[in-house]
Amino acid sequence: MIKAGDTLTVRCEIISQGGLILLEDGDKVTVRKVEIEEGHYSRLCPDIWYPPRITGFLLEDRQGVWLPSAFYETWIGEKVIKVNMRKGKEVHNRKKFKSGQLINTVKGVIDHPILGIPAYTFEEDESYVECRRCQLAYQP
Repeated sequence: MIKAGDTLTVRCEIISQGGLILLEDGDKVTVRKVEIEEGHYSRLCPDIWYPPRITGFLLEDRQGVWLPSAFYETWIGEKVIKVNMRKGKEVHNRKKFKSGQLINTVKGVIDHPILGIPAYTFEEDESYVECRRCQLAYQP
């Protein structure tokens, strides 16, 4: 889980309400504070437990609350699939990871050795795939 002091990589341009670009894709920022919603039981069905989850970050030198989905490192431990990038559209790709599976678990974020952009490494194998080519396998 992300904690204060961690360095995160920005996933996409983040623009203020005034139209200023605050952060660009690939920028590195340091987390000052993590906002966590405490775990709780459902009010409608007391048998269901909702675990604690991150609801936002406060970053150094930036005001406001930032959503976890804006940073690549928040997908560490999550299951992902590959997507094709064609003319700005994401298209599901049936190409398997080097592990031979269609779904892999993100282990970490590195700089792509050839492209110099963020790339995910995986628990199932020693491969890496640029982050923008991955999508969560199970989206609510």
